[in-house]
Amino acid sequence: MKDHPDHADHSSGHGKGATGNHKGQDFQKHKGHESHHEHMVADFKRRFLVSLALTVPVLLLSPMIQAFLGIAGKLDFPGDATLLFVFSSIVYFYGGWPFLKGFFSEAASRQP
Repeated sequence: MKDHPDHADHSSGHGKGATGNHKGQDFQKHKGHESHHEHMVADFKRRFLVSLALTVPVLLLSPMIQAFLGIAGKLDFPGDATLLFVFSSIVYFYGGWPFLKGFFSEAASRQP
């Protein structure tokens, strides 16, 4: 932690400057970091819930799942394969976007 300037050791309770202003700056940085973290958690939760809701029709429309449940052909309707593709794509790209973004970022920097 001593190597990173944002995480300097403040165990003595004294700020860096003579005015003690550094403590306020650390609090603001920490508060901003917490807000960012809360936003990320909320984003992941929203993505999970949307993906979960769309996964139910994806599973029900999947021919293999229908055969497994013994309901093959009972849920067929015109355009069911297209709807299955659209819902599956939304789950993949919307739900997986944070991971895909990380993958592309790591691939671009060549540091997987």
